[in-house]
Amino acid sequence: VVENAYKYYDRLFPNNPFLKIDKWRDAQNMIKKFTDKDIKKKSENCKKWWKDYKNELQNFINNTINI
Repeated sequence: VVENAYKYYDRLFPNNPFLKIDKWRDAQNMIKKFTDKDIKKKSENCKKWWKDYKNELQNFINNTINI
């Protein structure tokens, strides 16, 4: 995810595991450092984070509605 000074994705999704860079030109160096194993691990981390995030959000909404 290419971020800007406003850190949009960090504010929208706190504590996310997304790869973030400030400029597109930084992406190549970051990507070159990743092995296939690193990519798979990052993918698994993102999937787990997303699943947990959705569950927490659903619980929050249910608890808020069912006061």
